[in-house]
Amino acid sequence: MRSRPNQNRTSPDRILAFPPQTTRNVFKSFPIHDPPPLSPKPCPGVLSGFQPPDLPLITSIELDLDVVLPPPACRTMFLRTVSRAVPRSTAAIRAAPTASVNALQTRAASDHAIPNPTLANIEKRWEVMPPQEQAELWMQLRDRMKVDWHQMTLQEKKAAYYIAFGAHGPRAQPPKGEGMRVFAKVLQLTAVSVAVFYAIHAFAGKQPATMSKEWQEASNEYALKEKINPIHGISKEGYEGKGFVQSPPC
Repeated sequence: MRSRPNQNRTSPDRILAFPPQTTRNVFKSFPIHDPPPLSPKPCPGVLSGFQPPDLPLITSIELDLDVVLPPPACRTMFLRTVSRAVPRSTAAIRAAPTASVNALQTRAASDHAIPNPTLANIEKRWEVMPPQEQAELWMQLRDRMKVDWHQMTLQEKKAAYYIAFGAHGPRAQPPKGEGMRVFAKVLQLTAVSVAVFYAIHAFAGKQPATMSKEWQEASNEYALKEKINPIHGISKEGYEGKGFVQSPPC
């Protein structure tokens, strides 16, 4: 028996948009061993007089496969990638001696101590030094700290510690007398606010009638008459509070 693909299906070259030359038909034949002869024994639940029909034996199967080959464009792209990778590796090899020279220069610079005049009074000069000089000095100290700590001079140790943990920048100490100036400023602003408060009250008009003691006592009598808030308020039995009275007598 030979199995053939359906002729109505879409071909692989239409699906993958490859040129027609990229597909190739491959036929394979696989042998099949002869099966054992069928037994005429009846199956359970089937009439005993039933005999299975004679079926043709399958000796081999032929498969028609469509193998998709990579198009020429893919091969061209692969060759371009390989050709670009070669110059990059060559450039990396050429840059290796330059990196080695820079490392040797850095090591040679770290072997020499920084002159003492450069580090003299660094605590006073650090804040006024230009940023470029600060960066250069810090780079020199960083290279020096890569060697043994005992090989560094006392001035280099002091300068490295001050630059890393000294009282400058965000860690700078407040200037002398700053606390007293802050306290005096707070007192000054408090006095100004009190003066503004009394000035507003001095130029304000008379108090409204509802803020008099007589009006508030009349409000208490009205609340008792109308039984206002009999649970927790002025109408409660045994209430001893002032009620609505909160102003001094006129």
